[in-house]
Amino acid sequence: MPSNEVFNPSDNSSIVTNSEFFYSCEFRGCDFSGTSFIDCSFENCTFLNCNLSNIRLHETKFFDTTFLECKLIGITWPYSKIPSTFSASKCIFDFNIFSKCSLDSFSLTECSFKEAFFQDSSARKCDFSRSEFSDARFENCNLEKTIFYNTSNLFLDPDENIVAGAKVPIDTALLMLKKYQIEIAE
Repeated sequence: MPSNEVFNPSDNSSIVTNSEFFYSCEFRGCDFSGTSFIDCSFENCTFLNCNLSNIRLHETKFFDTTFLECKLIGITWPYSKIPSTFSASKCIFDFNIFSKCSLDSFSLTECSFKEAFFQDSSARKCDFSRSEFSDARFENCNLEKTIFYNTSNLFLDPDENIVAGAKVPIDTALLMLKKYQIEIAE
């Protein structure tokens, strides 16, 4: 069980990705692209400037884990057990699928979610501030009190999602009204 260790790119080949528990570890600049993590746990860990694109997560758990400036492209999250304590800043989550996930109270700020798909998921009180959502879709999601301050290219369909109390930018609010052919008069 690695504990309080720092892993660098030269350590990639020695990191066990099957039934391993990592506690208070830091991963700096590691390239895990295409790796399968099977029955692993990461608790109180930090990933800094790592490439985790196209990883496969089978029964893998993250507790109090932070991702900073990481690439997490093309990940399907339903095969992992996403906990209620997860944060990311300045990360790329493009082409991710979040299906039946709980992202409640997560902080995912200044991230890119281009063409991400959120389905049957809950992101109540999640903070997506300053994030990019080009061609992202939300279907049957609970977004109550979710924060979307200063986001770009966000569209939410209030008929397909619970959006009560969500904080959205004005352009998103106008798009939501357009569906109902409502015009704002000055």
